[in-house]
Amino acid sequence: MRTSGMFCIVGGIILIVFVLIHPWDRLIGASNALDPRWQLAHRLHFVGAICALLGLPGIYALQCQQLGTLGTIGFALSFLGNAMFLGTGMITAFIWPVLALCAPQSVELGGALFGPLGSLSFLLTAATMMVGYVLFGGALLRIGMLPRWAILMLVAGAILGMTPPHPLTALPWAVMVLGGVLYGAGLAWVGSVLWTTSAQS
Repeated sequence: MRTSGMFCIVGGIILIVFVLIHPWDRLIGASNALDPRWQLAHRLHFVGAICALLGLPGIYALQCQQLGTLGTIGFALSFLGNAMFLGTGMITAFIWPVLALCAPQSVELGGALFGPLGSLSFLLTAATMMVGYVLFGGALLRIGMLPRWAILMLVAGAILGMTPPHPLTALPWAVMVLGGVLYGAGLAWVGSVLWTTSAQS
């Protein structure tokens, strides 16, 4: 439990830094993928997603007996969504820059990476995260063991942070940044509760 709490705290902080240092309104394109700041941001995305994935089981273990069926399904989808988000981080951190050098058109809007199959994978990641956190968060709110505002921040952050921003949609870039900050802060807050709870037991 204490280890999961530590991963939640570290992962939450890293994910906040990821969205804050990411070049503003620059998501797609070979020139963006070759920008050192863009690459650093997505490496933080990768590491933060690893930490979030390792932290989630502690949140589940704290109250697994009270989650009920929908809450357990929500946890499973949240965990799966985080795993898919980790995969996205691996692609953006390590594969996009290589493609930007060797096949720059593939990472442009309308390129091979954004064809039907590639777009579907990104949409499935977003949908899995959103549905998972809504169900998991709803169950956590019902149980009431964790701070209400921390859970609401996690759920709102998952929804806003996983909604595709400009240039993929008309959604302003600021919404994604807000989502990342809310999610990271909520995750770190929950992690601090896990850390102190395990220290007292």
